[in-house]
Amino acid sequence: MTDLVGYASRTGTKRSLAALREAGWRLLVSAKGVLRTEGFDYALDNGAWTAHQKGEPFDVPAFEKAVEALGTGADWIVAPDNRRRRARVAADVGVVAAEAGTDRSGPHCGAGWHGTL
Repeated sequence: MTDLVGYASRTGTKRSLAALREAGWRLLVSAKGVLRTEGFDYALDNGAWTAHQKGEPFDVPAFEKAVEALGTGADWIVAPDNRRRRARVAADVGVVAAEAGTDRSGPHCGAGWHGTL
């Protein structure tokens, strides 16, 4: 059986970071947020849901910047719901894009990669 791993939105609050670290959690870093891992293991979110909630278009340059800065160290990446863009990101970080997990109900994600990239 695989252990469950918890991920929390990235925070800069020292008290929250200490509690997360003590509990063994990891961070979910958003491409639309501050690109810092605070020394944690982490996953990378594409930021599309935030853009959708604000009525803004998906920020491709922000996502590409995040993948370039943090992609190879991420546990997994929430990839854009666009096959060509997903394939380009996969090539950039040296993995094969997964098709499992595609969600057609909204723009927030398309597929993710699990495991160490």
